Amino acid sequence: MTYFLFDASGMAKRFVAELGGDAVDLIFDKAWPIRTCCLLLGVGETTSILVRAHNGGKLSDNEFNDQMARLRSEVLHNPDFWTIHVERETIVSSFAFIEKFSINSTDAIVLHVAIELHADMKAAAHKLVFVCSDKRLIRAAEKSGITVCDPEKVTLAEVQRLVDAA
Repeated sequence: MTYFLFDASGMAKRFVAELGGDAVDLIFDKAWPIRTCCLLLGVGETTSILVRAHNGGKLSDNEFNDQMARLRSEVLHNPDFWTIHVERETIVSSFAFIEKFSINSTDAIVLHVAIELHADMKAAAHKLVFVCSDKRLIRAAEKSGITVCDPEKVTLAEVQRLVDAA
């Protein structure tokens, strides 16, 4: 079975109209909530993306309030959506990725979790797809052997194949 790990750049496309939103919606429509996950930290980052979109005039007050409520209900407070908590050991271990891939500390944490989750999924005969549109993080994940779905570049047919993969 295929599971989907979202970083904030991928998750935000569910809540703010952006290029790639249709691909993220397809994943949510077909795999959510049981086969989808993100870091709890990613919910905070997605919240900050929504706040920036609101402050920049991309979301009206009503749209912002609606999308924040949707983020909370679909992700944060949904008992079936897997939000991953990160321990100190994971954070400290992730620091090596900052230098190795020239990424920021949050992306290093996300990458570290993706690598560990990928290994766990593989051992259980499952597949992990990392949903991300951050170019540096995509390169780092691909160099680390992680399958990446960039919603800004993937076709809906490709997303459907990923969702349907056993």
